Amino acid sequence: MSEKTTLRAAEFAAASSNVRVVLDTRVLISALISEAGAPARLIDAWADERFKLISCEDQLEEFKAMSRRPQLAPFIERADAGRFANQLRAEALIIEKLPRVDRTASPADHVLLAMANAGEADYLVSSDHRSVLALAQHGRTQIVTARSMLEALGLE
Repeated sequence: MSEKTTLRAAEFAAASSNVRVVLDTRVLISALISEAGAPARLIDAWADERFKLISCEDQLEEFKAMSRRPQLAPFIERADAGRFANQLRAEALIIEKLPRVDRTASPADHVLLAMANAGEADYLVSSDHRSVLALAQHGRTQIVTARSMLEALGLE
């Protein structure tokens, strides 16, 4: 690898660590269910400091509730969900005061969009094609799928 190529890779790594991302709670749950999917790869990228993850207490509570749903019990170990929630609380940028946002019919979407606003997110990653993804953009925030986010990070 040439010195120029190495420099470009280092510049990209430095720039990507400043990227701010909101992950939909369904994306977080999907990462727990399958270690091989795009959501899990995004969590790995976050752990490798490829981007800053934005969250809030409302989302953490939603995550805990979703991870305890009986239909998910065969796929998610409660201890794994608890450890992941603790990691999110400790390492994500937790937004304490969310602005009011009312762009969709879903209150859960309002929380995601409010986190994007308050956290000045570059990306909001969702799997909800009928609601949030259909918006495509919210202020400065691009709304994308997990696979598209991996591409934006140069990981796909």
